[in-house]
Amino acid sequence: MKTSHSFWRALLLLICLLVAGRTRATTFETVQSSYLGDGWFQYDVKMFVDPYFLEQDLVQFAIIMTNGVDVQSAAVPPVNWKNDTNGGSWIYTGPTPQSRPREQVFLMHSSATNYMLGTNAISLLSLVTSDIFPPGIISGNMVGYATVPCLLPCPPAMADGSPTNHVESFELMQDPVIKKLMVGPSVYGLAFDWASDSTELLQASPDLMHWTNITYLYGTSGTTVWTTNQHFLDHGQYFRLVLAAGFQTTNVPPLSETPSLRPAPALRTSSASSSTPRVTSCMPKDGVVSVELATTVGQNGEVRMINSHGVILQTQSFKATGDSVVVNFTATVSGAVFFQAVADQ
Repeated sequence: MKTSHSFWRALLLLICLLVAGRTRATTFETVQSSYLGDGWFQYDVKMFVDPYFLEQDLVQFAIIMTNGVDVQSAAVPPVNWKNDTNGGSWIYTGPTPQSRPREQVFLMHSSATNYMLGTNAISLLSLVTSDIFPPGIISGNMVGYATVPCLLPCPPAMADGSPTNHVESFELMQDPVIKKLMVGPSVYGLAFDWASDSTELLQASPDLMHWTNITYLYGTSGTTVWTTNQHFLDHGQYFRLVLAAGFQTTNVPPLSETPSLRPAPALRTSSASSSTPRVTSCMPKDGVVSVELATTVGQNGEVRMINSHGVILQTQSFKATGDSVVVNFTATVSGAVFFQAVADQ
């Protein structure tokens, strides 16, 4: 039986459509929680190299208990860490920036011998972003948090039968998502999503291993539709977008460069957090996030709540009467959020 060329073309375009929606992301952190028995819980936190950040420091790891179960500080804190107000909260006291990748194991003891899966693990993070973002959108002066599902001690009635080991991973940044390809006699365009203005590099591959740079294109907030008179299938049947910059710019590498994943920048020897005002800590609790700043007397400005795309979600003004000030935000945003202090000019 002879198969027509139109059938194979249709099948090839179907493959393109199936692959187009996939997106790449770098695992930022994993948390492996385990129940060891006799009320002992272990939390293995791993931080990976994320090319979106020059620095990514884990400054506090906390298990927020809300189910009436007590936590006992029965384990000696790891080196460069100290217990906060209870055995389920650890604060980093060592040098920065921290090495990447890195791993830290925390042990917690509870009087309860039952457990459940909850979302009460909080990683507090200090970040310095790479240069894909323009100055003034996201600065190096950022502290934020991300909630992570994990195993928690609980009363017998709340035990949910979860396995004794649970691994959770998350990404803070993803490359833009291709929603669909524009097809006709050939592929001639695409639609993709991103949260703000951006510059993307379009790449194609015949085998998902070898990628060719096709062109740079500009994105806007929401869905962007881009079309061309080029024949995409000349470069391969698989396509992806790589975020080149978190704003629209012509200052990009030439297309002749060998395509690759963004390399991780070297660690900075000095952090931007040395300037003031700067965010020193944040803690979400009962629907409110308390953000503490290091300031100088008489300093005024604002604190911004920012998501991982650099979009400002909330702002709060401050007037410093001492060397620190606390402002409160409504914790209405799910996922990871960060806080940036900006002084009045």
